[in-house]
Amino acid sequence: MKKFCCATIAAIGCLLGQCIAATAVHAARPSHIVLTAKSRKLMAHYASILAQVRAEVSRVLPKVDPGMIHPFMAAYRAEKKQTSYRLTNKAFLTAIAHCQNVAAPILSIENQLLSSPQYDDQLAEASIIAEATPTGLAAFAQQSREHEKLIHSLLSDPALMKQMLVAGGARQGNYGLTMEIYTTIEHACPLSHHGILQRLALATALIQHPTLMWQPFNPLGRYINFQNAYLKRELDPAFPTLSTWDCRFVVNDPFSNHEISWFRHMLMN
Repeated sequence: MKKFCCATIAAIGCLLGQCIAATAVHAARPSHIVLTAKSRKLMAHYASILAQVRAEVSRVLPKVDPGMIHPFMAAYRAEKKQTSYRLTNKAFLTAIAHCQNVAAPILSIENQLLSSPQYDDQLAEASIIAEATPTGLAAFAQQSREHEKLIHSLLSDPALMKQMLVAGGARQGNYGLTMEIYTTIEHACPLSHHGILQRLALATALIQHPTLMWQPFNPLGRYINFQNAYLKRELDPAFPTLSTWDCRFVVNDPFSNHEISWFRHMLMN
């Protein structure tokens, strides 16, 4: 499955020029959000980054025959329909194998570009802007000077952007809220700056608000709950090896922090 995911991402990367073009047009459509004059300049700035990356990538992309791309996209869409995503599902495994076979010729053409880290930083920035949309980022930034600084801080940190994207991205593309939660945790908890606790903090910020059964979700409280449990050695010994992606499923629990702590202690007993 991991091999297929990498192949899929890489093959879709071949189409990045067209994808960014479509996203840029979509982002430029009128929105119900009313932006100030300053925010409209920010929106134009974010949109220009998308356009610039599109031009750069389009210039260096090897030419791929559409006759090769269309069969892959058809195979990819067919795979998406094969639920559940389990190794015991023969239809799913067959669909994965078909995608890999169709993608292989495309990857052989694109490998030189895709294996190079030369454009990683630009692609990460463009991907986040495309997902959040220039309008969405500008709308968040105009809420306060602090919000504008958060967006600037995010787009100035390639490593953080790439970590977010590899971990599945922000819920509904709300990277402004992710940065707000993440910096709140960082300021309140110095231990969250490094290692597994940094990955846990970012995962908590990315999920933002799982649907709780009884009460509103408190991201800082959820992070502190697991940080304290980790420091008390109440978590699984393998916990420090988890990726940011893994941590999303650790903190994304529909129960309250009190209920999680109760169950953890009951299980230990």
